[in-house]
Amino acid sequence: MRRRTGRFRRRVNRSRTCGLLRSVCPAQVQKPIVGKLNIYIFNDIYIAIVDTDPQDFIPLKTHWFHILLALAGGEQHGYGIMQEVLQRTSGKVRLWPATLYGSIKRLIEAELIEESAERPAPELDDARRRYYRLTPFGRRVLDAECDRLQELVRMIRVKQVVATP
Repeated sequence: MRRRTGRFRRRVNRSRTCGLLRSVCPAQVQKPIVGKLNIYIFNDIYIAIVDTDPQDFIPLKTHWFHILLALAGGEQHGYGIMQEVLQRTSGKVRLWPATLYGSIKRLIEAELIEESAERPAPELDDARRRYYRLTPFGRRVLDAECDRLQELVRMIRVKQVVATP
């Protein structure tokens, strides 16, 4: 940790629970995207810890769900995600570039996905492409959403059986 101007110090992000990498002033605490914000004071150093739970994201936005599902099979670039979603939904869900890359930006901020450092050989792929992959936390959120959707389907089937004479 290094000393910053004033009485606040910058923290180093060492784990997923310390996802708020900002100098924190108790009077101006910025809220994270999701989760509970806890502030601890150790030797005049303010430390903000964000406790996140996969259930905080449920129900998932439709575009987020399709992007996470596309990345469940492995790393992909943006255009590959767009094409997989279009193919998997038989053209019913189309992720336009503004929607796709805006969602990717928010998913990265929420630490559900991350940009991959690994790249294919330059002669096999365009060097401008960015590849994305699920984080372990992103996989837990996707699993929680899949469980929720399976429960909805189960309830629909029970209702259909009861409704038919």
